[in-house]
Amino acid sequence: MTEQSEQTPAEYIPPMLVEVGEFTEDTLGNWHGTSPDWFFNYYW
Repeated sequence: MTEQSEQTPAEYIPPMLVEVGEFTEDTLGNWHGTSPDWFFNYYW
């Protein structure tokens, strides 16, 4: 049980960081070009 507890967060953290990094770049690029300025400013 100790190994599973350590494995779950250890393996779950890297994917999130990768997704967040790619999601941020793609989202900022797409939203900034597609969505209006008021939405971009309001969201951030």
